Amino acid sequence: MHAYLRQSSGHFPIAIPAVGNWISRRRQEVGLSRARAAALAGLSHRDWSMLEQGWVPSFDESLLRSIAATLEVTFDVLDCAIEPLRIHFAGADERP
Repeated sequence: MHAYLRQSSGHFPIAIPAVGNWISRRRQEVGLSRARAAALAGLSHRDWSMLEQGWVPSFDESLLRSIAATLEVTFDVLDCAIEPLRIHFAGADERP
């Protein structure tokens, strides 16, 4: 299983569910079940379900490229979609 990014306070920014919702809608648009999308991306069904709930796997580029290919979007589109999360978690790392 991949390490999922979590905020230590237990609170999540609104961008996380929004990304999960976007991924879920995009998967449906391309006509994939969760199980098929997970298999194509190289994730477990559980990991894909967590992704659609707004949990973002590590920002590992090869994993993100696999997710983008599964969703039939470019890496840049997916990368832009998750950029608010990168910014948020970068800021969280700098907090005391």
